Amino acid sequence: AEENFGRTETVLNELLEPWTLGLGKWFDRLPEGQVEKAVARLKEDSLKTNEIFNTYDMILSPVVQTTAPKNGLMAPDIPYDELLERSVNFITFTPLANVTGDPAMSLPLGLASNGLPIGSHFHSSIGTEQQLLELALQLENA
Repeated sequence: AEENFGRTETVLNELLEPWTLGLGKWFDRLPEGQVEKAVARLKEDSLKTNEIFNTYDMILSPVVQTTAPKNGLMAPDIPYDELLERSVNFITFTPLANVTGDPAMSLPLGLASNGLPIGSHFHSSIGTEQQLLELALQLENA
């Protein structure tokens, strides 16, 4: 923090969840130049996504690969390495919109055989928030 923001700040580990602490430690171990490479890759992904929107209005995908997990699967007291392993099924489709900055929404549009909701993720291009909201209203009224 001091290097980037000109101030020192003590992080109290007991105030942060294992996931947050683990991500911080992982980030600190990255080889030099890795962050810059990752940022360049994310910019490439953004450009490719923009090309998709030249042909399609939206990208429709599931929210996650599985049905909703049981309560406690991602509890804050679980060690980072275990959380990382468990998170694989939950960080597959939706992060693209986070990376690109595009608007997106997730709606529970179906039910699995166990009765749990199945989320549908709609990702569209910059400036199309109204289109997403109108779609949500249409689906709600259907």
